[in-house]
Amino acid sequence: MKLSLKIVFSCITTIAIVFSLGSTIMLYQNHRHLLDETLKQKLSAHEIEVNALESKLVQDSLDHLTDKGNDSDKMNERFKYYLQQNNSMKNRQNEGYVLYDEHGDVIYSDMSAVLYKKLKKDAFDTYYILDTNTATYSIFTSKLTAGNLHWYISAAYNIEDVYQERTRQFQSFLIIDACILLFSYLLLQYISHYLIKPIQKLNETSQHIALGNYKERTNIQSDDEVGELSKSFDHMADAIEANMTQLKQQAEAKEAFMGSFSHEIKTPMTAILGFADMLRTYDCDVETRRKAADYIYTEGKRLNSLSHTMMDLLSLNENTPALCNVCVDDIITALKKYYQGTDCSCRLEFICASAVVLSNQELLFTMLRNLIDNAIKASSERQLVLIKGVVYERMYQFSIIDEGIGMNEKDVEMALEPFYMADKSRTRKQGGAGLGLSIVKRILDIHHSHLDIKSIPDKGTTLSFMLEVIPHEN
Repeated sequence: MKLSLKIVFSCITTIAIVFSLGSTIMLYQNHRHLLDETLKQKLSAHEIEVNALESKLVQDSLDHLTDKGNDSDKMNERFKYYLQQNNSMKNRQNEGYVLYDEHGDVIYSDMSAVLYKKLKKDAFDTYYILDTNTATYSIFTSKLTAGNLHWYISAAYNIEDVYQERTRQFQSFLIIDACILLFSYLLLQYISHYLIKPIQKLNETSQHIALGNYKERTNIQSDDEVGELSKSFDHMADAIEANMTQLKQQAEAKEAFMGSFSHEIKTPMTAILGFADMLRTYDCDVETRRKAADYIYTEGKRLNSLSHTMMDLLSLNENTPALCNVCVDDIITALKKYYQGTDCSCRLEFICASAVVLSNQELLFTMLRNLIDNAIKASSERQLVLIKGVVYERMYQFSIIDEGIGMNEKDVEMALEPFYMADKSRTRKQGGAGLGLSIVKRILDIHHSHLDIKSIPDKGTTLSFMLEVIPHEN
């Protein structure tokens, strides 16, 4: 069942229960009030009739010209006579009498047989309601006294109109109730459609997103709970779209990475296999052999460097080293020793302030070595490569400045991509594979920092990054 129908039926059920309960209480109160008023009227009429009869009987018992006052038979006859007179009156209010003597024996009755059979015996000095198959009556019983004689008289009064009025009100209630429920159903259908419309929009949007339309949004402007749900849903959709875009970019990056990696391996391997097959198949002269062996050695060395670089990248992706306090002076000393043992054609100059930074000794050394190697590869012989370190309050800035070939804006934007080389022939000639800055970027991600690249073609490049400084303990 749809939510709109659930809302409609729930509201209609509530309305029906509340209206029925209220109407039932009101009908009951109206009926009780009308019944009480009717009984008061009937009782008043009964008392008037009884008082009139008793006055006549007392007058007869005080009549000194006769002895009827002490004669029960004659007094009973007089009583019957008076009752018959009342029955003959056109404005008679009761439906008949039953006259009992003081012992409870019936002296006279002009009630119908059906009504007489249902009378309660010995129910004197009281009243009650009697229901027959055709009508409802109120029965009043009173005691009369005249001289030494006593009687009980019961009179029946028709109160069927009270119950007919209750039935009429109940029928009116059913009609009104049906009209109210029908009107409520139509109104609630419209209201529920209006209330459910934002939820339907949410449902449609979720279906579109499930089909791949990640830019779809609900854009429901409301201050209620549905509006808050819409905002949360749109935030979730934004996050999903961002994640999907990121996953797509990662997939494209992996695809490009694998393509570049395959190319970087395939190109030297093809040359190595070609030269090796030539040496194996043909009887070459010494110079040709030397060139072929030199090319095989150079390309093999580059493949070896590429494999080590790939291992560094994989280790960084699988395991994130912990950061600790690292002394900058120790790193600079290690870098100087490293490049003293290499055939570096450039002039290296280190101007770094002493400080302790939050890093990892191996990672910081690897990062600076890759940046210096890139600067050396981009520089000509005897050009200056400056490694500079400056403290800015709580941050330490490393800068590697060269006077090399530089890069244009496009090369700067692509510099951090794996296997990207601004000058492919120059980089490959020097044994590079275009992964140095990718390793630097991954290490800086671990430090929550980034690499700033400023470069001018034919004038040089400045690579810089920031690390957190650890304050000296007193």
